[in-house]
Amino acid sequence: MLGRSRTAAAVLASLLAVSPALADPKPATEKDKQVASDLVKKAISKSQAGDHNAAIDLYLQAYTIVPNSILLSNIGAEYQQSDRPQQALRYFCMYLDKDPSGTNAPYAATRARALQVELGNKDVDESDVCAKPKPRSRPRPEPKPEPKEPDVEQGVGPGGRPPRAPDSGEPTERVERVQKDNTLKYVGLGAGIAGAAAIGVGIYAGARASSISDEISAHDRTKKWPNDIQDLQRRGQNFENLQIGTLVAGGVLITGGVILYVLSRPDASPEHPDKAALRVSPTTNGFVVFGKF
Repeated sequence: MLGRSRTAAAVLASLLAVSPALADPKPATEKDKQVASDLVKKAISKSQAGDHNAAIDLYLQAYTIVPNSILLSNIGAEYQQSDRPQQALRYFCMYLDKDPSGTNAPYAATRARALQVELGNKDVDESDVCAKPKPRSRPRPEPKPEPKEPDVEQGVGPGGRPPRAPDSGEPTERVERVQKDNTLKYVGLGAGIAGAAAIGVGIYAGARASSISDEISAHDRTKKWPNDIQDLQRRGQNFENLQIGTLVAGGVLITGGVILYVLSRPDASPEHPDKAALRVSPTTNGFVVFGKF
């Protein structure tokens, strides 16, 4: 996970070299810097021990004494590790607002983008990863055409076909049922194949996203980020979005294919009510098919 706190050397060095642009109107004294440095050391120890709440409190105290913006990024990382994405996003964005070209800016932008997606904002603005999602307008439903009445006088039934004699319906209904079952069967098979292909693409995209994430995580924070870091982050995010979309689509297609294939079986027809025990129930993750197969 990329949300680890900065190393002690980088944080303490930044506190000892506070620039006038990031400081209060009243410059911090050497005593203030030493107190803030001690608080940061304790925060790092608490974070490494897994006590992220204590680390947050210590970082906030240090920031009150010496308002170095890099501490905001550290606070965001601690909130993310304690599973509080909204607070984490807030502090990462505070850091980007105060120091958009700072040392931790690429890291903070990557985390803010991932947190936006986690919180449900799928359309993240790449130029402003902290922007709130825009409301989507819902399309108006088109009015359904009224069904046409069959022309009895002209001898024409629904769909332009001649009306069927009452005593000759059984063979025709059986043929139509077989055709419908075959159609459902092939559509179900096609949906299942398409779903498997989509899941394969999702697995590949997830592997690529994980590889890029590991590459960024392995970067030495004390060294300068490479020039193509933003392109690398963007590609990693694109692979992550592709993974989410294809896995969801693949699951839906496979579920739909199973339902259609089972419904196409002859023993699921009205002629076999004792065998047609198939039931479909919606769940939070899709659909559940249960009953006699």
